[in-house]
Amino acid sequence: MRGRPLKSNRTLIIVRHAHRDKEMGSAFDNGLSAKGRKQALKAAKYFHSTFPSLKDCLFLSSPKKRCLETLLPFVADDRGRIKELQCLSEGEPIDKKVDEFLKAFKNFRAQVVVACSHGDWIPAFMERITGERVELKKGAWARFEGGADLLKLSEIIQKF
Repeated sequence: MRGRPLKSNRTLIIVRHAHRDKEMGSAFDNGLSAKGRKQALKAAKYFHSTFPSLKDCLFLSSPKKRCLETLLPFVADDRGRIKELQCLSEGEPIDKKVDEFLKAFKNFRAQVVVACSHGDWIPAFMERITGERVELKKGAWARFEGGADLLKLSEIIQKF
């Protein structure tokens, strides 16, 4: 059975997870801090002002709690709208994970794809796409436009 044809011009938004709660130590995945929740709400507000309809949006996240919690305001707390992808997780092998994500992105059918990841994954992704190693601050995002084989950076917002 054939699906809908892939859209040639889509939007990809890469979000770095917001500020994490380190109360139990940085080794524990204990989600967002109060500061992080504010960052996530501001990013979601900007997202909704830019993309008022969630109809053709796909939300992807690293399995880490801080990434999932960063995206919750984007989906009005509907956790079921967020798909977890292991290739968005932190840690080695980063280049392999970026390759896996780009391969998967070619098959995503949504007009807007929002993916939340980590401070080690994002610079590797940015370097692959732009040729430059760009780091995003916590809670920041980079917006790309284009198709599966050619993405162009169109916006970086480092603070919401």
